[in-house]
Order: sequence, then structure tokens, then C-alpha cells
Amino acid sequence: MWYPASGPARDPVSVADLLRLALFEDPDLEADADAVSLSLTLTGESASIDTETARAALRSPVAATRDARPAAGPFPIVVWGVRHATVLAQAPLSQLLASRGAVVITAWSSDEPLAFVWEDVPSEDKRATIDAHAEDLAHALSVIRAEPFADTDRAVSIAWSYGGQTAAKLMTLADRVGAAVSLDANVLPDLPEESLYLRGTTVLFVGQDTTRRGLEQLAGLGRPWLRVSFADFMHGHFNAMEGYLPALLGARVGFPWSDLGPQARHGYPALATMTARLVEALAAAPSTPPGELARTLTERDGVDAEVRTSPARPD
Repeated sequence: MWYPASGPARDPVSVADLLRLALFEDPDLEADADAVSLSLTLTGESASIDTETARAALRSPVAATRDARPAAGPFPIVVWGVRHATVLAQAPLSQLLASRGAVVITAWSSDEPLAFVWEDVPSEDKRATIDAHAEDLAHALSVIRAEPFADTDRAVSIAWSYGGQTAAKLMTLADRVGAAVSLDANVLPDLPEESLYLRGTTVLFVGQDTTRRGLEQLAGLGRPWLRVSFADFMHGHFNAMEGYLPALLGARVGFPWSDLGPQARHGYPALATMTARLVEALAAAPSTPPGELARTLTERDGVDAEVRTSPARPD
């Protein structure tokens, strides 16, 4: 959880702390938060990042501190869909949202069995995983709503990659989650285990590979939507772990779904700023018309994007 804090900053969180959380989430992985683990997690290769550079990065503090006293609030809640390593991969965006007045939460369960999108297992096993993880999110949301600094009436679901499955399902399990923001995520159903549960406005950030995103359903969605397409963004550019951080640390190679060129270095910070604007608008008014939301993206920080909205409907 990230939240607006009051009082002086203390006990800063480091990159190593975030990496430990990501490693802890994987039941099959026993590893320390060292230079090799950082390189493996960020690039898939153990020596892609120079050892001394990786060690310095692990020591670096991030913007968050531990156990700070919450500010008074009440603040809207942003719920990340369940996706492995979100705490590391989306830390910059989560910190940005908290700094602008939101409580940001996610949850992860490593209880067996786990069945993911890419695995060759029956769809019903994958569906059971989606259901269990979405129930985790609903429980986490109910716990946070009991805190005095959280606004019980304002919540936005946000997701990246296959985390879109649980972000969408959450809307059937928890009320007052009025909008969804998808960062190249599986929010719209395309696979047998996925179903459509959306309500309210849906914002979809989409990269160059639009397969397995269910975008062909937009025309008949029956709900307001905003689509922001980035022709130069690969899938890994939609999180800091697979694009931004490896590029920043001078990695030699990265994952196949994320090159380490200029878009990796500069795209994610711009994306985070754009996402924060949209989340703020949707938290304040989930029924904000897509055309009005699109106007918040007029200053795109140097990112070339195509913006489309759902057809206007009579009042």
C-alpha cells in the first residue's frame, strides 16, 4: 500500500526492498536481493546489468518510506489488478498517485494452485486463479475502506498486462469501483477464462502489439471508453521493471517484449504522468465523458499517441 503521509520522511524504502517483495511472491524462487537477482528480474539475463551498477541501484532509495503516519484524507482508492511483481514494476506510478492524493493498494497470493495465462493448463484452472486473486483484491479493498484516511465511495481499478483479468473481475465483487484504467492489459476478454465485468468508463492504453487484448469488442462495449494507442511502445514499456529501469541502468539486453531504446527510458515516466491525470479525473467523477478525459492528455510530454473515444451518445 502507498498513501499520502504526514510528518517528516524517515526509514526510506530502497530498490532492494521492492525486489525482495517481488522475489517473495514467487513460490518456486529462492533468491536474495543481489545484483544477479536484479539483473534476472529486470532483463531475464543474470549479467545483463553491470554488477557495480546493479549494487548501487539496489542501495538507492525510492520516494516511499515505511510506516509513515497517514495524512488526514479521505483519499480515493486505486486498486492494482493482481500481477506478479507489481510492487516493483509499478512503484514509480504508485508513488506518483500517492503523492497526488490517492491510496494505492494491491494484493498477491502465492497459494497453490496457480495457473497463469501463458501456461498449458485447462481454462477452468486459470479461471480459479483469477477468481481467487480477485477475491483477495476485494478483501484488501474492504480492509482499506475501514481506515479513516480512505474514501469509501471513490475507487478506481487499474491494471497492466494480465492483471487486467482481476481488475475487471473486481467490479463484480466490490461495489463503488466506478472506472478502470488498463496499461496494455487483459481487461477486455479475449481468452476462454476471461469474462467482461466492466462498468463505468474504461480507459485503455495500448501498445504496438494489440493481439490478445480483446479490442475488437470496443465497438459494441455499450460503455464509455477512451483508447490511447502508442505505436512505438512495446509491452514492456508499460511498466518500470522491464523497460524503464533496465534502460536507466544500461542493461545490455532485455526481455523480447521490451527493447531498451529511447522509448523505454522516456516513455514510462510520460505514461505515468498521463495515467495519474486520468485516475485523478475518474476518482473525482467516474462518469466523466471520454472526450473530457481526452483533453487531460493534450500535453503528452513528448509521447506520440493516437487518442480515440467511444461514440458520443445523446444525454
